[in-house]
Amino acid sequence: GYTRIALGHHGDDLAEGLLLNLLRGAGPRGLGGMRPSGPGGIVRPLLAARRSEILDYLALRKIPFRDDPTNADPAIARNRIRHRLLPQLEREHRPGATEALRRAAEICAAEDEWLEALLDPLEARLLRSGPGGGVTLEAEGLGDLPPAARRRLVRRAFRRLTGTLERLSFVHIEAVLALAATAGRGGPLRLPHGVRVLRTGAGLLFNAGS
Repeated sequence: GYTRIALGHHGDDLAEGLLLNLLRGAGPRGLGGMRPSGPGGIVRPLLAARRSEILDYLALRKIPFRDDPTNADPAIARNRIRHRLLPQLEREHRPGATEALRRAAEICAAEDEWLEALLDPLEARLLRSGPGGGVTLEAEGLGDLPPAARRRLVRRAFRRLTGTLERLSFVHIEAVLALAATAGRGGPLRLPHGVRVLRTGAGLLFNAGS
């Protein structure tokens, strides 16, 4: 009968995630990292707390806890950021760097949510159901928008068709926008999850292919 799953992610995780995603070339959504709530009843009530604060509280209250041993594995990129890069930043560049990065992640997350809300009327105007269960994105209206809005609409078209943004990269999105800028018909452009994109007379048609 439970409806929520509470996870132990904390503010240090946000700082680590921001650096990890920055090195991957992520935009505001990726830099914002994990959100306090997510799909499937996931909640993260400790994102505003530092790891040291949580450990101090557990010690004070004598509350036992478990630590995943893989958290110390240096073969994992996040662990190298946690145990090497962040301590170096704190020690040699800026005391309080981890907290500053955590705040930056919160700012990115809040601004990403605001931008997504601004995009809703554009989605209603330019995205519609296409033939064969596909999704059509109007190319002419897309070309009138700033680059950031174009990229987000391509992401929404992909997500509307597949239910996910997994494996959709910046390179994929730029290829879709280049196809949208061509005159006449073009494609197909192949994206992850078997998605095919065609440039039609009216715009871009996203279809689930094989």
